Amino acid sequence: MKVGQFVPKTSININDAIFFWDMIGSEYSPNYKPNLYGRPPYAKILKDVESHERKRFLSIYNDLKYLLTEKEISILDQLYGVCDEKCSSLKELGEWLGVGPGRVRQIRNKAGYKLSREVKRTLHKANDLK
Repeated sequence: MKVGQFVPKTSININDAIFFWDMIGSEYSPNYKPNLYGRPPYAKILKDVESHERKRFLSIYNDLKYLLTEKEISILDQLYGVCDEKCSSLKELGEWLGVGPGRVRQIRNKAGYKLSREVKRTLHKANDLK
């Protein structure tokens, strides 16, 4: 985290957590199934710009992205179509960054792990307060 950076108070309920984990394919999800070569689950919902699921996913992501580096934010924003509603592919992002799609996938997965871990931590904190 950068000095002077605003850190929002994230309030995520268990349903939002499971939804987010399911969409990014996190092992924290009780519904987790390995997806080695398929498209990530979020790819389906991000195509429909007006869908409730897309808005929900992006809302959770936007609440948590303060945890990420600028490069991770830039990559996920483009993968998720945050700015222009067009989702970029790993190949397109790799060409833009001057790396292969495998490296973009590594960065995406690392960022997803950071976000998943924070969701889990937030839920544990909320349960401890009860």
